[in-house]
Amino acid sequence: MPIVQGYVGEERIVRLTNKETLRRLLIEMFPKIADGAWRALGEVGERVRDIGMGCLVLRLEPDGTPDGFTERMALPLWKSLHSLNLMLPKEDRSAMLLRLFNDTTPLVNLALTKEKQAQVQQQQQQQQQQQQQNETQETETQENGDEAAMDEAIEDAPTPGSD
Repeated sequence: MPIVQGYVGEERIVRLTNKETLRRLLIEMFPKIADGAWRALGEVGERVRDIGMGCLVLRLEPDGTPDGFTERMALPLWKSLHSLNLMLPKEDRSAMLLRLFNDTTPLVNLALTKEKQAQVQQQQQQQQQQQQQNETQETETQENGDEAAMDEAIEDAPTPGSD
């Protein structure tokens, strides 16, 4: 990343000095930035709101405070229309959380959760449609059975004048 960082223009660099914001970016995958949600991202929220979509460099800079960073780092960041993502594999995110914060909090992927909810809703709708079709078929079968029984009764009935 340090090599790429040199070629990225200053307008695509986001500076971060607050450790708690990094912690949130590590734990939460695809945090929302649309509809005012950028405010929850602390010091980088306004900056990422104003930058166009695409690849960014998140530059972690020491600010001299005791709870700040002690070394400079550069991490890849992706901004989409509605969310932001620190482009690190889950294993690396967990390792950074453990090393920097001594934190073993499980990662949160809200995008996956929404996809699963959509799949569950779709399956429920399909099951409801299937049940309605089954009920319709049962009703039709019962009606057809009643008609067939009446037809048989009519056929078995004596015809007038056949005695």
